[in-house]
Amino acid sequence: MPIPRRLQRRAFAVTAAGALGLGASRLRGADIDRPFHGVRSIGIDLRELRGRCRAYLPRMRGPEVFSHSTAALLYEIPLPAELEAAPTLHVSSTDDGRPRAVGVTGHRIKRMLRRDDRGLPLASPADTWCQLATQLSLDDLIAAGDAFVSGRLVARGFRVAPLCTRDELRAAIGRHRPARGTAKLGEALEHVRTGVDSRRETHTRLTIVRSGLPEPVIAAPVVVLGGVVLHPDLSYPELKIAIEYEGEEHRLDAARWRDDIARRRALESAGWIVIRVTIADLRAPGGFLADIRAHRRRRLAH
Repeated sequence: MPIPRRLQRRAFAVTAAGALGLGASRLRGADIDRPFHGVRSIGIDLRELRGRCRAYLPRMRGPEVFSHSTAALLYEIPLPAELEAAPTLHVSSTDDGRPRAVGVTGHRIKRMLRRDDRGLPLASPADTWCQLATQLSLDDLIAAGDAFVSGRLVARGFRVAPLCTRDELRAAIGRHRPARGTAKLGEALEHVRTGVDSRRETHTRLTIVRSGLPEPVIAAPVVVLGGVVLHPDLSYPELKIAIEYEGEEHRLDAARWRDDIARRRALESAGWIVIRVTIADLRAPGGFLADIRAHRRRRLAH
C-alpha cells in the first residue's frame, strides 16, 4: 500500500495511524521510521537535528520546548564539537512533568520564555543561553553569549539581527535564579560583547585580556587603499595592530585563503601590523602574546 501524499515528511503518533489510513501491519513497513516510542515518521531525515526535533513533536505537550544545546544549535549558535555531534535532544517543561523518552534528556524549568522557530517550540534565546551554563565551560558560555547578541555574519560587514540583547540575557539570569549555574552566568555576562564572528575569536580575546593586555576592539572599521573598509577580528586601532583568528577553513577554502592574503596585504599597506592566531596558538599562547606585547611597545615608543 503506497503512503498517502499528505503523510510524506511527517511524524505522527501511532494512536493516530488508523485515522490517517494506516493499519497496524502497514506501520511495520520498511519505509516508515520509528524515531521515538509511540511515534512513526515518513521521509524525515533523522540524521539532522531539525529532523529529529520534528519527529519528536507528536510526543510534546503544551508546556514543553526544545532547550539547552538542542535549542542553541537550532538557533545556529556555535558549540563545542561534542555537543554539536550529540544525538540526544534536550526538552524542558515548565510544569511538574519532566519529559522522558529514549534519546531525550528531560528538564523541568520553572520560568522561561518561549519562541516558535519554523514550527518548533524553543526556549527563548536568552533562556537558552542560561540553560547552557550547565553544559559549557565559562569561555564557551561567553562565546555563546557573544553569538546570541552579535547576529550571524552573512557577508562582509552585514549581519542578521541579533537573537537577543545583553539586557535580555541579564533578565533571563533573573528568571534562572536560583538554579545551578547562576554565578557562572553572571561572570560570563561581564565578558559578553557584540560584533563577534566566531567562537575562537572569543577565545582569542579572552586569552589576550587574561594575560594582562588591554582588551582589543572588536571589528573596528579600517579604511584601506581605494576606500575599502575592513574589519579586523580584534585590534588596537590607535596603534594600528590587528589580531586575526584563522581556523582550518581559512586554509582549506582556496577562495577564503586568497581573500585572507589580500586582506592582510591591504592592512599592511595601510601601515597596520597583522598578527595571525591559530588553534595551536590558543593552546600555547605565549608566542602570539609576546608578539602583541613587542609590537605594542614599539608602537608606543614612537
